[in-house]
Order: sequence, then C-alpha cells, then structure tokens
Amino acid sequence: MQITINLQIFLFIILFVLTSQIKLYGLVMMFALIHELRTYFRRIDFKAKA
Repeated sequence: MQITINLQIFLFIILFVLTSQIKLYGLVMMFALIHELRTYFRRIDFKAKA
C-alpha cells in the first residue's frame, strides 16, 4: 500500500482555518472518507467475485 500526499487537502485546511469553517471542513472530510472506503471495499468485493 502506497501513501500519497494530496496537496488539495492542505489547501482545504488552510482555506477552512482562515475562514473559521471547521464544521464544514469536517463534513467535507467525512464524505471524502466515505468515498475512499467505498472504493476500497468495492475493489475487495470485485477481486472476490473474479
């Protein structure tokens, strides 16, 4: 498993910290986590069926 650093995440952090919208940042990160977990489990499910 390779870990990559996405500069967009740091851009979002700076943007939301400067505008004091930490709740909105948390919501965006929650949806991003759900999206990543969904693609991870779909990949596992596809390998199991193949």
